[in-house]
Amino acid sequence: MREISLPDIVGAGYKRFWECKKRYRVVKGGRGSKKSCTAALWFIYNMMKYFHLYGAKPCLLVIRRYFNTLHDSARAQLIWAINRLGVAPLWKIPKGRHELTYLPSGQVILFRGMDEPESLTSITVSDGHLVWCWIEEAYQIHDETAFNKLSLSFRGKCENPPLFKQITLTVNPWSDLHWMKARFFDKPDEDVFIDTTCYLDNEFLDDADIREFEKLKGNSPRRYRVEGLGEWGISEGIIFLDYAENPIIHNSAVRETYFNDYYRAESGALNNTLRYEIGWRNIGGIDIRNCYKGTILERIDLHQILLSERRLKFTDAVPRLREAFQTQLWDIEKQRSKGKPVLLDNGATDVDAWDAFGYAINSFASYLLAASKSKTGK
Repeated sequence: MREISLPDIVGAGYKRFWECKKRYRVVKGGRGSKKSCTAALWFIYNMMKYFHLYGAKPCLLVIRRYFNTLHDSARAQLIWAINRLGVAPLWKIPKGRHELTYLPSGQVILFRGMDEPESLTSITVSDGHLVWCWIEEAYQIHDETAFNKLSLSFRGKCENPPLFKQITLTVNPWSDLHWMKARFFDKPDEDVFIDTTCYLDNEFLDDADIREFEKLKGNSPRRYRVEGLGEWGISEGIIFLDYAENPIIHNSAVRETYFNDYYRAESGALNNTLRYEIGWRNIGGIDIRNCYKGTILERIDLHQILLSERRLKFTDAVPRLREAFQTQLWDIEKQRSKGKPVLLDNGATDVDAWDAFGYAINSFASYLLAASKSKTGK
């Protein structure tokens, strides 16, 4: 096998990441921070290293929220890493399948989506040990419970002593309300490695790339902090801007009836009941009614009016709904091509939670708007 110079290929800024063997390895970063490139290089290099140095066969599971996004993202990144390391003849890279195989050992890289939960249960490999997991674009995983189930599937002793179990998450930090911030970044944990990287850690960017970030720094400080420096926040296209910057929150002890019901549903307390008694009109004390869907823009307008009048407030008992309102974005590219407002719905934001709330109150839109007109005198 030919010799390579890792510092020349990987570059600097990720030494602690490269050497980490903790259970969770979490890296948030802005665009151009080479976090995904470095992760891909680490997995390919170490799968080969552990086989040739120790006779061990670590295998990798790669996760994204939607399975159909893996081919052109994480899988393409891993193939890039294979070529970057100059070892393409040693890997089987089928065109019609996602699975990648290291030919000398039979080690595999498997790909799964969180949108197919049944495919994540009892995953095994025929040769080697499935000990590493990479969740790419981890911000799109809105459900911490689903993550916990995935994490618990990586259990048991490693039969080969050099091996270790590890889950790596690469994150674009779009919102500080995301569960990963509280879980990994806000409190020290001896089993968790965290790091924040940015374009300044990527020596492979050219002068033109650097100038683009510097322009962003002057023209759009908000985008620069998030997309450039990797700080928690939202970059552009925010729909409910006033709420995103100044969230209106009630004390959780002061819950109106509706929010109490929403809290119970959000917390998962009704999952089993909803599964088996969905035909009922009253579930667990919650009155189930038909809703009026309306258009997306109608719902957005209603929410903006209620927020501007400070009549729509949230308790801290509904963090998922709060995050959904804070992070709803316009789809800038589609708006430019279609010439009209378009809601972003690509998995980057929790559209489902926002939609559910919108449908619930949209049936009362006429009453709510009438109250607005009465209040303003219009």
